[in-house]
Amino acid sequence: MVCAAALAAAEPVAAGPIIRVDAAACAGVDAREVERLLAIELETLAPAGPIDVTLACAGSRLRMAARDPLLNRALMREVELAPPDPGRDRTIALLVSQLFLASWAEEFLEHPLPRPPPVGPAPGPAASAPPAAHRPAWEARLAAGARLRDWAAPAVAQDVSVAAVRRAGVGRFLLTAGFERGAAGRSAGSAIWTIGDVGVGLGRNWRPDARLQFQAALTGSAGLAQVHGAPASAATAGSSVRGVVGQAALSAGPEVVWDRGRGGLDVELGATWPGATARISGDRDVRLAGAWAGARLWIGWGQR
Repeated sequence: MVCAAALAAAEPVAAGPIIRVDAAACAGVDAREVERLLAIELETLAPAGPIDVTLACAGSRLRMAARDPLLNRALMREVELAPPDPGRDRTIALLVSQLFLASWAEEFLEHPLPRPPPVGPAPGPAASAPPAAHRPAWEARLAAGARLRDWAAPAVAQDVSVAAVRRAGVGRFLLTAGFERGAAGRSAGSAIWTIGDVGVGLGRNWRPDARLQFQAALTGSAGLAQVHGAPASAATAGSSVRGVVGQAALSAGPEVVWDRGRGGLDVELGATWPGATARISGDRDVRLAGAWAGARLWIGWGQR
């Protein structure tokens, strides 16, 4: 009743709302009695028009359909009724009234009445608003860079990746997917490798309210690596091998923030396992496993 009164006009009318109940599809239901009881339940409503309610029964199921004249929206509900008893008409009237009360309560929660301004002295010119709270937000990132593997005989690879980043205050949660392709030349030919992986990570941001910030993240991933040998001449045989690898990486670097986007430079240190080695007959092997280093540029956009 409180929600209905709050939504009613400032000058409520004395007469109750006009209610019409159609219970032709419900044997044993007194439509006039339901109208009378429903008018009592909704007596505080100042209607914008008459209230029409249709009742339909199927076994023990009762279907109620009506239109809210105050908010001009259709209302419908289906319930399971107990076997007929002397108070059945009152039960139905209460169920129908709940349709309207729920509709008004929902409208009241979505559009509450404005609060009166606080009583007190106006803030002086030196007063400042508190900093805005950091709301959780999603961000999409695209990155590209290079990685250096097999430090004893350096082999360079290009790396591209995408990430979905969940920001909450200074914390970060990352979902990543990346692709790496590299080549190492030898006198007998070259070894070409690719690694595709997906992973998760956790990060932290420093100076979150500044334009120039600093961030770091630790990620772990699993992927599929493939190495293909390209011989330099027909006298040398080449082959391909593939396998599953795991990777861990620590990245850190500065980032610049603008309106709905940000970008930055990351320096990476990582490791790949288990042992993945491309053997070249008569020349130095290419080792993909072990420590590696890299750098990448990235750009992100999403919710602030």
